[in-house]
Order: sequence, then structure tokens, then C-alpha cells
Amino acid sequence: MKRRQVWPLAAIRKMKEKLKQHITKRFGKEPPHLQRVIDAFEEVKVERRSTVLMEGEICNKIYFVVEGCLQIEATDEKGDRNILGLVFENNWYTVMESFQNRIPSKESILATEKSSYFELSKNKFDKLKIEIPEFSIVYGQVLEEHYGAFMRRISTLMTLDATGRVKWFIQKYPTILNRLNSNTIANYLKIRPETLSRIKAKIFNS
Repeated sequence: MKRRQVWPLAAIRKMKEKLKQHITKRFGKEPPHLQRVIDAFEEVKVERRSTVLMEGEICNKIYFVVEGCLQIEATDEKGDRNILGLVFENNWYTVMESFQNRIPSKESILATEKSSYFELSKNKFDKLKIEIPEFSIVYGQVLEEHYGAFMRRISTLMTLDATGRVKWFIQKYPTILNRLNSNTIANYLKIRPETLSRIKAKIFNS
């Protein structure tokens, strides 16, 4: 479960500044009512392996990762855990179908690392969309990125062999191999941990 911690004021300001910079970068300039948007988010800090959202719960929040990594996973018919996505710093995530339609989530969200993130509730989100039309631009971008990331991962798994998948991961996340354990990365790439170790050794020793 999430363990909410008492935040030092300086830490809150630092996190909010990162979110402010991220949104400003998307617009190309500081958008109107930005501080009002920032203040609608709530700061959360969790320990490694904490549950952010359980499968079967309704996802009524959008998440923005400031530090750490959130892991998206689902359980298949055999009861096996499958990692569907990894959300790192400066990235957004929500279980789109659950968030939009208020239905139970087919996915769960865990903190792969000790993580800090912002969350925006569905109620505040809907209110911002009405009162600050510019905020819809950010939401549209989140939708596009969500769909794009989903399609790229499917394409990677369908068209690349194990070596190609590992090379793709290293290219996309060059600093992540030393942050996450091999089991997590192998599950995400749909290969065996020993296969990942063998391919890594071949790549880095060649």
C-alpha cells in the first residue's frame, strides 16, 4: 500500500517546479493559470514495491512521475504476472479505460523503485478541463503518448527477436539496466532472465 510521508516544504517546492517546467516545455511557454493547475496535484512518495493501484480497483487518478519508476502489470489466465509498461521520470500514466469509463482496472500499478510522483484526481481533472481549456492540450498529449507507447511495445515484441528487444531497450533506456533487476526487465521484454544476461554480456563484451 502507499505510505504517505510528511513532506518538507522545500521538497514540495522542488517537485512542483519540475512539474511546472515539464508542462511549460510542452506548451513552449508558460500557459495561463499554470499555478492553479499545479496546485490541483497531490504529492506522493512511496517505498519500493508499494502498490499504487490494485487490479480490480477503479483508476481515478492521473500520475506524473518525478523520481523513480512505476510498473504496470496484469495477471494472465494462467495466473502469471506480466509487466506491460514501465513509467520513468517526467512521464505520465493512467489506466485509460478505467479512468475514462470509471470501470475496474485490468492492470495494477506498483513502484518498481522508491518513487515520488504527483497524482491528479478524476474530479479535479474534469474541473480543470472545463475551467481551463488549455489543460485539455496536455491531456491530448498524454492520450497520444499512451497509445504510441502501447503500439511501439507491441511492434517491438512482434517484430524483434530476443537480441533485438534487448538492444531496443538499451537504446530507449540507456541508464535503466543498472537501476532495475534482470527479472523485471526480462518480464517486460518477454524473455527469460538468463537469456537477458547472455545477450547483455554479448553486447557489452563485443
